[in-house]
Amino acid sequence: MQVQVDSWCIGLRGDLVQRPLVEALIADGRVEQRLIFAEESASRAALVAKGLPVLTTPAKLSLAQGPQILRRIFTARKGLHDWYGGGPRLVHVIMTSPWDMAFLDIPKRRGARILVTVHNAEYHLGEESLTSPIYWRHIEAVDHVAVLSTFAGEVLRKRFGPNKPIHVISPGLIMDARPPGPPKTPPVGRPLKLLFFGRINKYKGLDILLDAMEILRRENAPPIELTVACSGDIEPYRAAFARNPEVELAHGWMSDETMERLFAEHDVNILPYRDASLSATALAGMWAGMPTIATPLAGFAEQLQDGLNALVADEISAGAITACIRRLAGSAELYSQLAQGAHQKAVSLSAPVVANNWHDLYRQILTERRS
Repeated sequence: MQVQVDSWCIGLRGDLVQRPLVEALIADGRVEQRLIFAEESASRAALVAKGLPVLTTPAKLSLAQGPQILRRIFTARKGLHDWYGGGPRLVHVIMTSPWDMAFLDIPKRRGARILVTVHNAEYHLGEESLTSPIYWRHIEAVDHVAVLSTFAGEVLRKRFGPNKPIHVISPGLIMDARPPGPPKTPPVGRPLKLLFFGRINKYKGLDILLDAMEILRRENAPPIELTVACSGDIEPYRAAFARNPEVELAHGWMSDETMERLFAEHDVNILPYRDASLSATALAGMWAGMPTIATPLAGFAEQLQDGLNALVADEISAGAITACIRRLAGSAELYSQLAQGAHQKAVSLSAPVVANNWHDLYRQILTERRS
């Protein structure tokens, strides 16, 4: 018997996590996606093509849109009122957004159970905002919370206490419903190519990485190339880029195709983060069969293991990152070992495994509801 679930993902970064998970659940066959509720995005056509009912907000919801925002919320709420007239079910908010608070009351009043995936157990350094209190009120209001690592579960249990149902789903995140790629081979006759990918923020440690590149240049290390492919504010890093003219900067929004190409063209995924609960970028690197260099964070521990699929620095510093880059650039044997480990880890996190974990949680919540 199928379990019936509605998937919600209204946030601007929803495409990266929503579509692969929905596709994995469809392929599994035991979860019936009753409704996808999301902002208008690139995922919509792909989901509609699979025969799924998709309800979207008429346009991206942004405070900059001023008076139009109330009309857009009203239109989306009307669509949800019509949809939830059929009775209670399970709503899974795959990616949280402040906009959820404008809509979740509708299914909740009709008896639906609300499950929210919390990707970040704490706000990252530099990401605190006026919406932070809304975010935590949102989490307090829902019935069930899912997190993607033991570390995140421990953090939230300290925050909310024993009465909030918090479920650790590990693995619970996938990059692609397709199988992961094969392990990469070490570069021969060319520089080692590093990739820093993602949205820029202070916690990502881009300044640490650019400092490491300066150290390598001063020491006349073996040729190393770095591409920084990012969106967000790069102004705080302009001076560091000027000191590293050999670093290639690709700035702007990245499509799925661009992301896939970048990971295919580079050798090493590099994560000089100052804090993290879990990293989708780390997962993307494993999916591409590439070694990772990362800082020693508790949030990485269930994804990245030193000497198995990654080199984990001794500390969060440019010097420690430099040491890892030197070590990996100097050993083809180590590179092959880590690439093989990355591939094997990705296989263990593949779509069927992840879909099964979510299916089991959905059944557990719905069974509790009936009992």
